Amino acid sequence: MSKLTDGDQAHQIALRRLSVRARSCGELRQDLIDRHVEESLADQIVERCLRAGLLDDKKFAESWVSSRQRTRSMSAKNLRRELSAKQVSEDIITEAIAGGEDDIVLALDFARRRVSSLHRYDQETKTRRLSGQLERRGFSYSVIRQALEAVLDEPEIGILDTDE
Repeated sequence: MSKLTDGDQAHQIALRRLSVRARSCGELRQDLIDRHVEESLADQIVERCLRAGLLDDKKFAESWVSSRQRTRSMSAKNLRRELSAKQVSEDIITEAIAGGEDDIVLALDFARRRVSSLHRYDQETKTRRLSGQLERRGFSYSVIRQALEAVLDEPEIGILDTDE
């Protein structure tokens, strides 16, 4: 397939991609190249979008971190991996993650939300399941241990607690 060299058509592709969701500069450039836009033209389109204020890697990274931590309780390690895959610079990634929540806070919040769904299991099964869920979100062993100790040691509040 031949490379696309029409700037207006390439710009329309970029605008459609940006209308779906925010993207990093590197991600948009790669999208354009994947859609057979010449690399030099893709660079020009990305530059044009930057000048127009349609692209901002710093805002993109901050928004990505905030969203992923809020909706998925994702660790800094996993966020760093995702943003790197989206071709965000290491400096911007570090700054965005530093502005986000601390891993232990996220892990505790996640574990507290999930522990109630494990009420029918014994302590060992609860520990194993919660540990696995936290591990899949990229939390370190020490953070997982702290979260499990805090959450599994908390008294469960339920219908059967009738100590009055």
